[in-house]
Amino acid sequence: MNLTCVPANYFDSPDFLTLALHIITVFSFPIHSFGMYCILMKTPEQMKSVKWHMLQFHCWTVVLDVLLSFLGIPFILVPAVAGFPLVMCLSIIALFENRFFVICSMRGNFIWEKFRPFWLIIHYVGVILIVIPLGMNVPNQEIALKQVFLRLPCLHPQIYEAPIFVMTDDITYPFIVCFSSTTFSVLEIVTFCVSLTWSILKQLKSGRMSRKTFEMQKRFFIALLIQVGVPFFVILFPFLYCARSVLFNYYNQAYMNCAIITWSIHGVVSTIAMVFIHQPYRIVILAVFRRRTHIVSNESSQRSLGVARTTQQPSIAPVHN
Repeated sequence: MNLTCVPANYFDSPDFLTLALHIITVFSFPIHSFGMYCILMKTPEQMKSVKWHMLQFHCWTVVLDVLLSFLGIPFILVPAVAGFPLVMCLSIIALFENRFFVICSMRGNFIWEKFRPFWLIIHYVGVILIVIPLGMNVPNQEIALKQVFLRLPCLHPQIYEAPIFVMTDDITYPFIVCFSSTTFSVLEIVTFCVSLTWSILKQLKSGRMSRKTFEMQKRFFIALLIQVGVPFFVILFPFLYCARSVLFNYYNQAYMNCAIITWSIHGVVSTIAMVFIHQPYRIVILAVFRRRTHIVSNESSQRSLGVARTTQQPSIAPVHN
C-alpha cells in the first residue's frame, strides 16, 4: 500500500539538503575549532581527570557532524530508517563513568576499578558486533530500489536519477538496535548519576568533602548534564518524527530533510553549550568579546579625538605687507 505523502517540491530535493548542510559546515567549523582549543588549552587542573573524555566526546561529535554535513550527506527515503551514533553515545557514558570513578568512595568501588577496563572493552566490541549484521544483510539493490519507488509514489524527479543505495529492506533490526541501545545507555547514565549524587552527599554529610569542593563538584555535574542534555533533545525531535512516519505510514521528504538538518546541528549546539556552561571556557570567550569591544571602543575614541582636534585648530589670518 502506498504511503500518504505530499507533492514533491524544492524542499524535497537533494539540492536543498546539500545546500543547507554545506552552509552548516561553513559555520560549524570555527565553532568546533574553538571548542577543541578550549578543551586542550584552557581546561583547568581540577577538570584534568575528565579532560580527555571531554575531548573524545567532542571529537566524535565533530566526526558525526562532518559525516552528516560534508562527506556523506544522507538522503534518507524510507520513513524510520534512522541511524543512531552508537560510538558517540558510548563516549557520553564514559564522561559520567569517569565522574563516578573519580569521586565515588562507595563500598565496592575497588571492585569497579578492576572491572572497569573490561567494561569499556565490552562496550566497544558490542558496538562493532551490532553494526556487522547491518552490512551483512544488504539487499539486492535493483530489487530493493524498485520496491522503494513503488512504496513512495511522489518522489522528487531528481531522486529517480540519483545513485540511491538501499541499506535494508526490513527496518525491524535497525529499530531494535536503535531503541535498545538508547534505552541501555540512558539506564547506565542514570545509574552513574544516582550513584554519584548519593556518594557526594554522603561525603559532605560525613565531613570528608568540604562545602567548597561540594559546590564545585555540583556546578560541574550540572554543567555536564546540560552539555549532554541539550544536544540530546536536538536529536530527539527528528527521531520522534521518524517514529511517527512509520506508525502512521506517512512520507514527507521535506520533513525528512529538515530532520537530517536538525541532526547535523546537534554538534554545534553541543559545542556552544560546552563553551558557555563550563566556567573556564566561558571566561575565555567573554575575554575575547571584551577585547574586541575594547579595541573597537579605542578606535572610535581615536577617530573622535582626531576629528575634534581638526575642528578645534585655530585659523591663521594671512599677513599683508
